[in-house]
Amino acid sequence: MVENVIYTLNARDNVMPEVVRDYFGLSPFQMMKEIQGWRDELVDALELKGIAYRKLRRALIPSTDRKELALLFESDKTGSGSYGHAISERVIPLFPKDSTHSILDGDLLDHGRPDDLVDAMNAGAMFIRDVKFRHHTQFFAVYINNLTDKMAVNFVEELMRYEAFIGFADMTYMSRLKVYLATSLVNLGIKHKRIILQEHEPDRPNTEDVNTAGWAFEESGYTCKSIADPLPGLLLSYKIERPFLRGRERDVELSLNAVSPVPADISDLEVIISEEKLKYLQANKNGSLKMADMQDVTVDRLRTAISEKLASNYIYNMTYIEEHSTVKFTIMLEFRRKDAKPSRHAVALEYLPDKKALRLITFF
Repeated sequence: MVENVIYTLNARDNVMPEVVRDYFGLSPFQMMKEIQGWRDELVDALELKGIAYRKLRRALIPSTDRKELALLFESDKTGSGSYGHAISERVIPLFPKDSTHSILDGDLLDHGRPDDLVDAMNAGAMFIRDVKFRHHTQFFAVYINNLTDKMAVNFVEELMRYEAFIGFADMTYMSRLKVYLATSLVNLGIKHKRIILQEHEPDRPNTEDVNTAGWAFEESGYTCKSIADPLPGLLLSYKIERPFLRGRERDVELSLNAVSPVPADISDLEVIISEEKLKYLQANKNGSLKMADMQDVTVDRLRTAISEKLASNYIYNMTYIEEHSTVKFTIMLEFRRKDAKPSRHAVALEYLPDKKALRLITFF
């Protein structure tokens, strides 16, 4: 069975797909072939670097069983004008050798509303030092996904003695601070075991490798690999999830177009759940349903819960199964219970363009 999988497509922070489509007047079918061509080109470039695309999945898709962590620093306290490099010297040695993560970093921008940023930080971060807000480029964040609890604790404990380290934030679930980070930070690259994968200039061949971020990777024993822009930014960039304005972002539409010549606004599609499917989930996925406080859910309630969240969710793991002409993808849903912490769940859906519907495959 041939499955053409694209784990993520970042058309939110990368305008290339929309520009190419509109400038050349590409039809949805032509656009699908274009995106699949980019994916094939990326896979070839990764193989040249000794990396299998499938091995990067955990770094590209939000996880239901791993944490996302923001490490917060006060740039002036690093004692260096190159504070990103100085911070990297403390952070890089703390990564486990065989793990895989996306790394994002950048100054925290207040977008002209400093009080809102301060409020978001106070509400969403755990500070280990007294901090006085002075200016909007005062704070620098390093964001890491796909962390176990033990990994996250180790980062925090080991950085406690570093004066520039002022606190941390568990960014696994949605918060005001997470929204700020999503609009401030940029993808630095992917750490895959002992390789650091980054992006280099489009006019540099993929036979070359550059440490474009300038972090102290080599000093910690990592090998830096790089691929020409724009493929890494488009297909290897982790999206910190944030709400989006309906009609303003084309990310979901283009992501669906990556595997279907009939893209649609998924929030307008009917969600189909059979009674048999619900019985299967209750028998086999009851733990996930219980975490979402839906262990006694009905078909109508489950359909409503999924439909309500489709309007503001990115899609991942876009797959075209050629043998059956099947298109499926995964969305991440977050549920908040009154008596417990939030829970995050992956919902796999099959796209049925003829019926203008989505069929529930599984919930976990």
